[in-house]
Amino acid sequence: MSRWIKCSERMPEETGDIIVACSDGIVMSGISYSRRKGFYISALEYDDDEPVTDVTHWMPLPEPPLE
Repeated sequence: MSRWIKCSERMPEETGDIIVACSDGIVMSGISYSRRKGFYISALEYDDDEPVTDVTHWMPLPEPPLE
């Protein structure tokens, strides 16, 4: 089962499709992370990724249902 991880404890591996919580209470899914870019939303056009700031917690997406 997934749980929230504080960014101050550990950052994710370089990955896509994680859930993040920001300091203003917004929760977003489908976020990517890299050491160079930080947290970001992958742009589908123009190769211009949008940064996501003030992330306090993150977690991997849960496993999909088996049914």
